[in-house]
Amino acid sequence: MAGARTTRSESPPRSLAPPPRPAPTIMGSSDQLYCHYSLDLQYSTNKPLAASFAPGGSCACPACGVPLDVTADDFWMIGKRTPKTIVEHGHHTEIMETREFRLGQRFALKCHTPDGEYACTICNKYREVDAICRTVDSLVKHVGTFHDVDELERDVDLREVRVDTRRLSLPAPRAPSPPPSMSMRREELEYAHR
Repeated sequence: MAGARTTRSESPPRSLAPPPRPAPTIMGSSDQLYCHYSLDLQYSTNKPLAASFAPGGSCACPACGVPLDVTADDFWMIGKRTPKTIVEHGHHTEIMETREFRLGQRFALKCHTPDGEYACTICNKYREVDAICRTVDSLVKHVGTFHDVDELERDVDLREVRVDTRRLSLPAPRAPSPPPSMSMRREELEYAHR
């Protein structure tokens, strides 16, 4: 076979720009990122959750059948520290305030994939790369670590919990000692006041 020549097919030149991402809403796609039920929750923000996710339900997705580790009672709080300018006595001062966001069952459910993992919907909307998390806890940690307040505010299923500092309960003031009983002897009275 001397002189046999093999030919290679030339591949088209590669672009430096990332290829366009397939839309997660394509319902017939076999490599779909989100489960059909997740997509319903993402695009129908008022859609009620399936009965399987009600208290005591099986927690199995009605579309893909995958059991998900998210119950009706589950929610997580994400605290984000942000700068805030306050004015005291005519002076502007920047302080750090903690803003808290509640991540509940609905957010986790709308992130689930047909494989039972969780793909962050915030990344899918606003970032170049999807974040795939194996568990709900890792999804919560991802959202709290990698997304800023502006991104959290844009998601209808992440609700900010506002703390009204005027309504914070303070410990009750200590009640004064009761007056000594008239039947106490003078020695007992002196000892009680030491």
